[in-house]
Amino acid sequence: MTGASYFQLLTPLIFLAFATGYMLVWRQDRTIRSARLAALSYGSGAFAFLADYVREIFSVTAAIYVTNIPYLLVVALLAAALQLHMTGRVHTGKLAGAMAVVLAAISWFRFVDDSIVVRTLIINMGASAIILGGVMPLRSRLRGRVQHWAFWVAVAIGLVLATRVAVVLWFTAGTLTDATYVNSVASLTLHFVAALCSLAMAMVLFTMYGNEIIATLSRRADADELTGLANRRAFNAALEHHVCAAEQRGTEFCLILVDIDRFKLVNDTHGHVAGDRVLVAVAEILRECVGEDGVIARLGGEEFALVKRLPDERIAQLLAENIRTSVAAAAGRRAGVTPVTVSLGVCQWSAGMQAMVMTEVADESLYEAKRTGRDRVVVAPSGRAASAVPAGRLERA
Repeated sequence: MTGASYFQLLTPLIFLAFATGYMLVWRQDRTIRSARLAALSYGSGAFAFLADYVREIFSVTAAIYVTNIPYLLVVALLAAALQLHMTGRVHTGKLAGAMAVVLAAISWFRFVDDSIVVRTLIINMGASAIILGGVMPLRSRLRGRVQHWAFWVAVAIGLVLATRVAVVLWFTAGTLTDATYVNSVASLTLHFVAALCSLAMAMVLFTMYGNEIIATLSRRADADELTGLANRRAFNAALEHHVCAAEQRGTEFCLILVDIDRFKLVNDTHGHVAGDRVLVAVAEILRECVGEDGVIARLGGEEFALVKRLPDERIAQLLAENIRTSVAAAAGRRAGVTPVTVSLGVCQWSAGMQAMVMTEVADESLYEAKRTGRDRVVVAPSGRAASAVPAGRLERA
């Protein structure tokens, strides 16, 4: 084997290695659906370049389709991966249509007006058009530096495909035949350029997917697994943030603690699976009542908490009452367990109140709601912060 032959064999191995890496990314996080398309793109590249390396075992006609269809799939699937990652959808019809047009042109210059030079020009120009046509509409949808890198690397790949074949054929068109193609300058430069382009795109894609995985792990670290709400750690940070914003800009907000009444009895009577359904139902109702501009958390067990910017305690009380009545009306029905009610303690921020003090005041109000009969809302009187009781006095029932 010559040095050129070894190099040509290296290209499919590079593509196969990256295809494996993308598939591992997808298996790690199934929400990154574009990684699977990237794996298929690079897998097609591995097959195409390997078939190109051994094309002499095929007939000329078979070699044309065995190599060129996977070549087109490389760019089409890469464009599809970028479309899916950046917009959430793939323009399958347009990509498939472009591939069909290129293959039809290749077939014409095989069966009607046979010319390997024209076929080589068509496959490269067609691949360039597919990748450029697939990614150019994404320019207005780019978010963040890495997505911009991915976009411009894809554009560069499209331009390189077109300019490389034009330059190579300008100098070698007279000597290129089906018999000499394997070791021709056109073939060798294709392998070289493909290896470089695959490395460049792989670095960008792995960076993009790595950022996605880190962000997902971060979200999971701050989320309650059962309900999908924030957990205690994330909620404490959100409460501190609201306090700081209130002190700096005077933006009023409220803290509401929510506790499911007699939750232990639900578990004892109906089982823990039913208890989980109750927790999920209450979480859903909290989302519906609070909206997207509030932060809701499950602090643990049957206790929830929320912070929301509201102008005064009267509005905060209305929100709490809406939550209470909504839970009483719908939570039990959704969970298949009735009745389900909640008690709520409300604390409206006032100047000078710190996060710990607000928690103590809201906890005392919740304790009072429990003590006086449950299924009710207790709002801490204005100025109650100064007489806040130690947190943790609440008795769950």
